[in-house]
Amino acid sequence: MSLGAGFSIAAVVGVSLLMATAAAPQTVGEGSSVTATPPAVAASPEPAQIVAPGLPAPDKNPLASDGVPPADATDTADAAPTVQRDAPLDVRVAAEGLNVASLDSELECMAKVVHHEAANQSLQGQLAVAQLILNRVKSPLFPKTICAVVNQPGQFFSTRAWPAPVHSPRWHTSVAIARIAREANLPEIAPGALFYHASFVTPSWSKRRVKVGRIGENVFYR
Repeated sequence: MSLGAGFSIAAVVGVSLLMATAAAPQTVGEGSSVTATPPAVAASPEPAQIVAPGLPAPDKNPLASDGVPPADATDTADAAPTVQRDAPLDVRVAAEGLNVASLDSELECMAKVVHHEAANQSLQGQLAVAQLILNRVKSPLFPKTICAVVNQPGQFFSTRAWPAPVHSPRWHTSVAIARIAREANLPEIAPGALFYHASFVTPSWSKRRVKVGRIGENVFYR
């Protein structure tokens, strides 16, 4: 083989190698050098997402950016609807009584007394009993927690020994009344009341107390 033929073959081979390198896809990372990616292992690019002007880009993650599932992915069966605090008492009771699961101990103690002592009374009568319990918590004459007040010997009854009737509509109402009373954003039905009794009895202590008023079948005193 002549020397001229050898140069021709080398030139052809060199041109072919340069063309092959130029045809291979390249990936450029920020602050990195250019790296050739062999065609056989190149990753297929994701299809481009076209977004109309003024609309947010589609979110491939079913969770919102803050990690909260979208509304249609959340079970809201027990969630209470939003009700204004100045709504009528019956409207608030209907909303607040939807969920009676996972009650804290203080709320459960108060709801049990409301149910046990006043479930047959009007909503105002039940709220008066709940507010009386809270008045006792604030008074220096009584214990400092709801459960301690309602379980005080000789006063209400032992809530620990009484299972809540969780499937009763009256229980839902009692829980709602306890929640509303604890929010303390309603005027007191029987202002300052610390004691009460059923209207068909007259305990001896009633003559030593200031009568606040009668709500339903209960008479309240300071």
